[in-house]
Amino acid sequence: MRKSMIFAGALILLALPASAQTLAMNTANTDEEAAALEAEAKALHDQPKEYRQAAELYLDAASLRAIGDPLHVTDQVMAARLLYYAGEESRAQAVMARAGEDALAAGDVVTAATAMLDAAWIALQREDGRTVLDLAERAELLMASPLVEADVRKAILDRIDRKGDRISVRPGSS
Repeated sequence: MRKSMIFAGALILLALPASAQTLAMNTANTDEEAAALEAEAKALHDQPKEYRQAAELYLDAASLRAIGDPLHVTDQVMAARLLYYAGEESRAQAVMARAGEDALAAGDVVTAATAMLDAAWIALQREDGRTVLDLAERAELLMASPLVEADVRKAILDRIDRKGDRISVRPGSS
């Protein structure tokens, strides 16, 4: 059975135009390269002095993946967290906000809102009130989607605390 599936796959690949065959092979190579970079980065998780290097590896892996690939955003989020812990708060905020934008581009409003609130929390630590407000309001707008389940919406919106003209964002749980 397995041999026939492999043979059928090879026939399909041969039937594709050369450009599609090259794309299929390049995608497989790219995924393997990204996975190798992720493994290398993960091996550095227990070495705080190497967090910047691990973050760079995750960013490299993300750049190899399509925006629609959920691992693209996962790699960006990991990079942002490691950059934050390495003391690069400004860059961490930018990478986390980019992860939110990329998740939104892929149609994942929950991940987008979560990443935007994580970026807002970093902005709050940096005392960048305008950015906190902008990102929190974007997350609120995304949570207005009728496609988001009520319990998920509540969990995300509960991270935002408004008091008069002041806004605060609590860190995420992951």
